[in-house]
Amino acid sequence: MALVRSVGLLALLGSVRCLSREQLFDYGIRFGDKILDSATDSVRELELEQTLFFFKGKFDKVYVNTNGFISLSHPADESEYLGKMPASFGMIAAFLGDLDTTDGAGYVYFRQDKSPDVLQRAAEHIRQAFPSDEQIEPTHAIIVTWENVAPQGERGPGGEYMRNTFQLVVANMESASYAVLLYPEESMQFGSTLIDDEDQLIEVGFNEGKVQGWFGWGSTQGAYYRITGDSEDSISALAQETNSGRPGVWVYEIGTSPLFTSITPGVVTEVTGVTEVTGVTEVTEVTGVTEVTEVTSEETVVDSLVPEPSVPWIRHHEDLLTSEAPYEPLSTSPEPFGESSTPDEPQHRYRFVQPQQPQNPQVLIIDEDELNVDVFSYNYETCSSNKHKCSVFADCRDYADGYCCHCKPGYYGNGKDCIAEGKPQRMNGKVSGRIYVGDSPSPVEFSNNDLHSYVVTNDGRAYIAISSIPSSIGPSLQPLPALGEAIGWAFALQQPDYHNGFSIIGGVFTRQAEVVFQPGNERLTIRQEFSGIDEHDHLMISTELDGRIPEVPRGATVQIQPYREIYQYSSNRESTSDRFNSIQ
Repeated sequence: MALVRSVGLLALLGSVRCLSREQLFDYGIRFGDKILDSATDSVRELELEQTLFFFKGKFDKVYVNTNGFISLSHPADESEYLGKMPASFGMIAAFLGDLDTTDGAGYVYFRQDKSPDVLQRAAEHIRQAFPSDEQIEPTHAIIVTWENVAPQGERGPGGEYMRNTFQLVVANMESASYAVLLYPEESMQFGSTLIDDEDQLIEVGFNEGKVQGWFGWGSTQGAYYRITGDSEDSISALAQETNSGRPGVWVYEIGTSPLFTSITPGVVTEVTGVTEVTGVTEVTEVTGVTEVTEVTSEETVVDSLVPEPSVPWIRHHEDLLTSEAPYEPLSTSPEPFGESSTPDEPQHRYRFVQPQQPQNPQVLIIDEDELNVDVFSYNYETCSSNKHKCSVFADCRDYADGYCCHCKPGYYGNGKDCIAEGKPQRMNGKVSGRIYVGDSPSPVEFSNNDLHSYVVTNDGRAYIAISSIPSSIGPSLQPLPALGEAIGWAFALQQPDYHNGFSIIGGVFTRQAEVVFQPGNERLTIRQEFSGIDEHDHLMISTELDGRIPEVPRGATVQIQPYREIYQYSSNRESTSDRFNSIQ
């Protein structure tokens, strides 16, 4: 069946210089590329010379496919995934559709490369997309180029095949991997393919595939970070927009070790005016100076989205768990893309929920009125002798009553601690505990378990993970959103006239909370010490848990209804109060 379609999908933007085919990474036989067999669903395994990090996994091989993607395991037949995403296997989809190279005009080239010029160029793209990140030094690259590929069985208005050329570069480092997607505008002519006799838009994104369930119980569908959406405009955006400062070039952090929380997009969405990627371009967006003021406000804490973990996760706030449909999109945050001919859809993260009916309603009462804050105070001295007390990202200003530290434009905090606006914030620390579960006469003890948290500050989402929790208490820790509430408060999405905790007091404070479970009156004390930002820009946290919690049976779910927290701030004290129902 031949489909005649308008080719007017891509509009050239005269105000910016989009990527051209000549600006792709070098490819072809003379550069050491291999060629994928001509077909509509050809696959070739590629043994890697260096580990690739993808979501929470580590991989030593990939599979290159005609249909615009590479996979982390041997892909299923195309009938199992085209138009049916998310797929059951891990996939980096540069331009997923029913593509064809059987007419002799289209080719798929691929290779591994460790040459200094390729690694330097990949590093420059990454640094330009993440200007605040340091130590970007790739040591290995995978380059896959789809050249002049056509939509299977479809022709343009003149009877000729429409063709696209695009490229995927995966840059690997010792503990992280990045994907660089390149879309030359003049080489993108279509944005959909025929699937089951229906014209369906191309998909671009990162699919985790099936992952092992909690405590090894079966498998669930992992996260699917979808870049494109359900409109042709989202496809055109691939060549015309950017997250790296260059139209047609898109950069994402796709895996890190030892902890990975979510796919992270580049942060430079404005065009920098650079015509060639020949060095690092410093980009600064001036969004205003965050003033440190005394605020008494009612804060709504950020929602927490937690991808399905392979280790026990402590889930936060109303997104803890749910008893709704088994597959639930956790978030929708479409990421604009900068080129044409790739369908854009909202990014969805999918979570599998055990289809159990909650029973035995219980009420949790959390009283947090003993949170001592080491507030950064000012005296009557001047900047000349106290400037070193300010963050390196802050300016010191003298006033009649003394000096004050103000975060520079593009940063926020209390002046002593400042972090870049929009940059995801990582937190590391340790968790120790002595917890009685249910009616057990003996406590479960653990010490120095790793705690990691990741906050997407530009849209107010937080992830919290604790590794290697003993299986005897893992399910029973589900009703503990209180463990992460201070993190949510510190980095909540700020609104006009409302500041989050970090903007008020910075990253150095202590917090104690007592959780009371009803009707059993079990009590658990949470003590946390936040010790500030380290040299890697990570907020350091130490947590201790002590007390008794009700037993939650394995396989049971916990549902916490949405609730509001009230934060009250004074010069030497931070307190919160909340009350919510928990269904076990």
